[in-house]
Amino acid sequence: MNTMRGKAVPLCGFVLLAACTSINKATFAIEPQERVANDDMLRGVEECFHSLGFQLQRKTGFLYPETRKETSYFLGHRELPLALQSTYRHAVLRLEHSGILYVDWVEITDLGRELKPEFFAPLHAKIAADLKTRVGIDVVFQFIPPAPPQSARPQAAN
Repeated sequence: MNTMRGKAVPLCGFVLLAACTSINKATFAIEPQERVANDDMLRGVEECFHSLGFQLQRKTGFLYPETRKETSYFLGHRELPLALQSTYRHAVLRLEHSGILYVDWVEITDLGRELKPEFFAPLHAKIAADLKTRVGIDVVFQFIPPAPPQSARPQAAN
């Protein structure tokens, strides 16, 4: 009987810990101000990320259900004293089938919070300046607001 109780307590703690994890995300469309090939645009931003010291994590091409390319970068890990809060930061570049290039700034942490677009403005300015200098492309970062949460049950129309 003591053996089962000893196994149940750590399992309950793990479930409680897992339930406290939040994924916070801010998405921006990277819009070139002149016509440029989609792959050239993606390659230019990837080179910029590399020059900023972003650590490449994974590069994937998807063919189904729609063709798209994703490049993931690990930006870092921060842990507060006593390991009470841990935060992992990532960036994901997505070149969608539509030809639009998106960047998702993602943090996986114990605290749910809204990532404000203005927080990224200095980094976006640095990326835009690098692209202009190195590749000759002017870009604008357009914030894409998150979709409103859908209710668990659809409401009947009156």
